[in-house]
Amino acid sequence: MHYLQVKNLHKSYGLKPLLNGVDFAITKGQKVALVAKNGAGKSTLFRLLQGLEQVDDGDILFNKSIEITFLAQQSENASSELVSEYLKSITQEDREHEVKINKMINILNLKPLLEKSINILSGGERKRVELAKALMHEPQFLLLDEPTNHLDIDMINRLENYLKRSHITVFMITHDRYFLERVCTDIRELNKGKLHQYEGNYQKYLYKKSEREEMEITQLHKLKQLYTAELAWMKRAPSGRQTKKVDRIADFKEIKTDFYEKKDIQFKQSKKIELSVEERRLGGKIIKINKLNKAFGDQIIIKDFTYNLQQGERIGILGDNGMGKSTLVNIIAGLEPYDSGDVQFGPTVTLGYYRQSEQIEDTNLTIIEYIKQFAEAMIIWNKRISASLLLENFLFDPRQQQSKVFGLSGGERKRLQLCITLIKNPNVLVLDEPTNDLDIETMTILEDFLMKYAGCLLIISHDRYFLDKLVEHVLVFEWEGKIWDYRGNYSDYKNNKTEIVKSKKKNNQKDEEVDIQEEIKKEKIIPKKLSYHEQREFEQLGNEIATLDMRKDEINAAFQEDLDSDKIVLLSKELSELVKLGEQKEKRWFELAERE
Repeated sequence: MHYLQVKNLHKSYGLKPLLNGVDFAITKGQKVALVAKNGAGKSTLFRLLQGLEQVDDGDILFNKSIEITFLAQQSENASSELVSEYLKSITQEDREHEVKINKMINILNLKPLLEKSINILSGGERKRVELAKALMHEPQFLLLDEPTNHLDIDMINRLENYLKRSHITVFMITHDRYFLERVCTDIRELNKGKLHQYEGNYQKYLYKKSEREEMEITQLHKLKQLYTAELAWMKRAPSGRQTKKVDRIADFKEIKTDFYEKKDIQFKQSKKIELSVEERRLGGKIIKINKLNKAFGDQIIIKDFTYNLQQGERIGILGDNGMGKSTLVNIIAGLEPYDSGDVQFGPTVTLGYYRQSEQIEDTNLTIIEYIKQFAEAMIIWNKRISASLLLENFLFDPRQQQSKVFGLSGGERKRLQLCITLIKNPNVLVLDEPTNDLDIETMTILEDFLMKYAGCLLIISHDRYFLDKLVEHVLVFEWEGKIWDYRGNYSDYKNNKTEIVKSKKKNNQKDEEVDIQEEIKKEKIIPKKLSYHEQREFEQLGNEIATLDMRKDEINAAFQEDLDSDKIVLLSKELSELVKLGEQKEKRWFELAERE
């Protein structure tokens, strides 16, 4: 049964077509995600579905026999009504009224918010209330715009589990890759006004998208040959063309338009540059935190926290909203006073801080003029890379760099803010929710950059995929200012925490404040120093990794040349294999390095 049918949908703003003949349908039971670059038209499509904007052409047909609920990305509700009263007013069935409310209160942990006014809630708290409102209706068809934005990891897991178990049909905009992997049955990608449809979750989408792009490269090569031949014909003297058909000239114009529209596919493949900031030397002392304390009134945020940041550490900072994650990094950055304790910096530290709340100013400066206020260039592998090239690698093409800053979208402003942070060449990088409002392509670029980043890294993020890929251990905020230090990424922490909770219940342990890190230490055997053979393996791995890196550099350099499509495909596959092999060897190298 079709819940939604969209036929030949068109929508333009001025001369820019955002939706150009979009066709798709959503049937009962599907959980479909819509992905695209920022500014490609995702939110426009959702506004058209809601009737908030008029289509230029085409049809949107909803099944009128089902209940449909929309949930916007941000709540506009700013009333002084208590959350408890607001929830009670949503549904009026006498017998099921309390049951539905209590179910949503438990799922979304709303009990602490019930006696608060809606207008004093944080963005994440409002999102939870609006989710409760949407789900309490028990709609058959649910449309969600960025449902995980502003939610902490615990809430994202709760929502994910609920949607996986439910029979609700869902159409959503999201860039949360674990959400795409675990919840979605289908993915739709909006690209240059056209919709590409993929069956399966995120991993299947990546595979099938890669196949499509390889096919497009081959088609582009054939189109280039045709364009070159027709261009040569067009360049002949007019007398040489007088007997030719007039419609061939019209065909040439179509070929030319098609070629230049698709040319950026090859450009993206060949132009990509591996980015890595200059390796500014860090001394033995980086950042030392000793018995740090911070409270807001009676609420303890940080209690007796001590930590000594080591060379090359990559730390994720976890905890529910409002527990103090941003407060800690603000203290480290010198933007927030603390009550007692000490924070000391080594003399060689250059701190880069990407702040969640920081805003790019509206200005008449162009994008390139704006970033050059901070630096003209950055250093990559001891080479000077211009601000323009950095912007290009974060998806600001040369033409867009001449656009005014005030015209940027929210996601584009975040990208520019990231470029400003990185161009300062920090050797300690602090990122507070860097993936908010970024599309998947930009997040992948940022991840690639940070994977090769040689300095210290501290990340606050609710993006579980991002944390798993980048961090090596996590600091976890709990109530009453306690911060646990756990070695491992987000998934390691989550899995071990679950096992520990089970162990507590099995052994009838009543003390719920047991230090998780201490329990894990008891279960682990501290490895001995490297044996002779392991030392040899460690040294050999270092040489092998260096050789792999050299070959990857050669391939990236080759991409700058004029290659045919077969060579591009061959080198791309080799590069992909080198990256996978390098990750395996680096993982083993780090295991041995910890014991050296």
